[in-house]
Amino acid sequence: MNKPDWQPISTAPKDRYILVWPGLWGIPCDLARWNEDEYAKKPKPYWSRLSVLGKVLCRACPPTHWIEFPKPPDGE
Repeated sequence: MNKPDWQPISTAPKDRYILVWPGLWGIPCDLARWNEDEYAKKPKPYWSRLSVLGKVLCRACPPTHWIEFPKPPDGE
């Protein structure tokens, strides 16, 4: 079985939630999605974490890497 490898965040898809390596977030990994933030007074795209909905914590220290979700177990 081929194990997926961590990829640089610059190669991450921006159309769905992905598993990211958070860098300085203080947790091992998290789910995040690219957010264009088109309605902000000062637009600046950022990675929006699923675990802290409504809070912008990713602009100053964005994730550094991402990885594809693993396949589900057989029979699931």
